[in-house]
Amino acid sequence: MIRTIRQISNIQFSISINAFLYFLKKIPLIKNLLKNINYSFMKFKSILSVLSIIWSFVSTPIKTAVSFLLPIFLPAFLIFDGDINININAIFSLILSFYFILAFVFSNTLSTDKEKFILIKQMRMPPKEYFISKIFFEETIKFLGKIIFFYIFFKFLNFNFLFGIKLSLMISSINIISEALYLFLFNKRQFNVNSKPIIQVIIYAIIVIVSYLISFLFMPKLYFSFVYFFFTNNIPFLITLTLGILSSIYIYKYENFWDVINSQNTIEDFKELNEVYKEANFVGIKLDEKDYSTDDLKSSKFNNKEGYDYLNSIFFERHKKTIYRPMLIKSAIIILGFIAILVLNIFIDDIPEKELIDMIINKYTLFVFIIYLLSNSENIIKSLFYNCDISLLKYSFYKQGDALLKMFFLRLKKIIYSNIIPILILCLGLLIITFIYDSSRIIDIIPILIFIIVLNLFFSIHYIFMYYIFQPYTTDLKVKNPFFKIINFAVYFISYMSLQIDAPAKIFLPITIAISIIYILIAITLVYKKSPETFKTK
Repeated sequence: MIRTIRQISNIQFSISINAFLYFLKKIPLIKNLLKNINYSFMKFKSILSVLSIIWSFVSTPIKTAVSFLLPIFLPAFLIFDGDINININAIFSLILSFYFILAFVFSNTLSTDKEKFILIKQMRMPPKEYFISKIFFEETIKFLGKIIFFYIFFKFLNFNFLFGIKLSLMISSINIISEALYLFLFNKRQFNVNSKPIIQVIIYAIIVIVSYLISFLFMPKLYFSFVYFFFTNNIPFLITLTLGILSSIYIYKYENFWDVINSQNTIEDFKELNEVYKEANFVGIKLDEKDYSTDDLKSSKFNNKEGYDYLNSIFFERHKKTIYRPMLIKSAIIILGFIAILVLNIFIDDIPEKELIDMIINKYTLFVFIIYLLSNSENIIKSLFYNCDISLLKYSFYKQGDALLKMFFLRLKKIIYSNIIPILILCLGLLIITFIYDSSRIIDIIPILIFIIVLNLFFSIHYIFMYYIFQPYTTDLKVKNPFFKIINFAVYFISYMSLQIDAPAKIFLPITIAISIIYILIAITLVYKKSPETFKTK
């Protein structure tokens, strides 16, 4: 098994190194330095494969911390303002959903995976050796990582030092139980839980949404009592551990791994998967005949316009359903959300109205992430590229600074319009519930509404600015530019981490607004000066 683990790690790390080199060779500043370096320095990579195993042990506690703190602890901490008694119930509820229930939504063993195809079918590694080494080695690493993190985390919550070990054993046991169950069903019924990925995504989303609603909104005492008992009593622990041991024995004795690899890892499966990924890039981008009428194709209504203004108006008229549909959906969700709050207030007497308004005003930084989600203009940008710019970029006149800047502003107005409608509805809803629940805080909510609108302008400009500066898309809408990915991830990360910023509004709001205005001015300047060089097809 040790030899097999080393072989798997060697291949995994080689693929990672090659991908990283490919990434570096795309960066303009250093690609010339790496042009003579190829992907075949196997001696160096074999040494690194040993280091990769060590790195797996070192990095797993960090990955465990991130995957636990961001979706589980941070929301609970923010919503309950650090109240440990309520906090721990919500945390246990989310742990049950994220680590236990969701473990049965997907099977790693039965998934379509290029690594399996390469190692088993092309490199002739015995499938049983591969799967047993892979399952138990990875689960061991994850188990050790969880022990380290959970021991530290629950020690701060005054739990017994053994609790972190028990919880880690239970999670690892559940993962093994899940894999064994689906191997058993596959062996007996040829059932593959991964055969319907769309259904899996829907189930996953439902579980996550319901879990958050139960943990943060409904908070049923009976359910919380059950969850607390499940994690703190020794009986559920011993049952889970026993089932985990029996499942491990079943996996170790399982003999039909060739059937497993052949069920989802054929050339046809990978072709089909690639087609699915390719088609996913065009969802909401390609025009369908149902998306426009014959009247939309008439351009006479824009006879008063000319040049780029005429071109832009025709484009947005013909694509109005695909572009403005997300705007209407977001607006409807916001309206339904505020209606739900008002209806709950009618039927439930003990809703903490003033506390709700205090939370909205005091936790105003959560709107950074909310506006980031609402102002995502990526699909509009993709549509502009695929349905317009991919053809016009063949002509030199279209890549001149004046032309690009003019189109930039014309498109920016449309993007701001598509984003501002749900934002204005959000602002109006906040104003209404503040007036109804605590009218004395109306003055306090006004700066936050201005903050929200400025953030909307910032994110609206950000996406189209990134598009003109980096133009990251290939003809099949794959993103190739590494800077585009890095910067967009940084914006997402900062937006998400702003959830835990606790700065005085008098300081944070003016600084954020000033930064947004400066960013907008820089964006306009760079589009004019740099986009003639960078705005081109890949």
